[in-house]
Amino acid sequence: MMDKETLINHCLDALAKGEPIHEILARYPHEAATLQPILVVAESLAHLATDPTNEARIASRRAFLRQATTYQTRPALWQRLALWAASVALLILFAGGGLNMGG
Repeated sequence: MMDKETLINHCLDALAKGEPIHEILARYPHEAATLQPILVVAESLAHLATDPTNEARIASRRAFLRQATTYQTRPALWQRLALWAASVALLILFAGGGLNMGG
């Protein structure tokens, strides 16, 4: 006798292959009361739509693009520091270039 988990897996495999629930239950009459609700739910879940509708895809894409147009990237820390250092260097260069350092 197989354990419950193995039995359920066998039944789910049979259901996935297209075998009707009543035939699966007929093979395991001693477990039919336990298996039936599991198989009914599994069959119901198999019929749910797994792909979004075209309308949902379009709405999602529009929302993404709308958000993407308002998104502004902020420079990385090293970029801000490099810009700051370059600004300070230019300030020193121009300020120092106007000074008479000797002579």
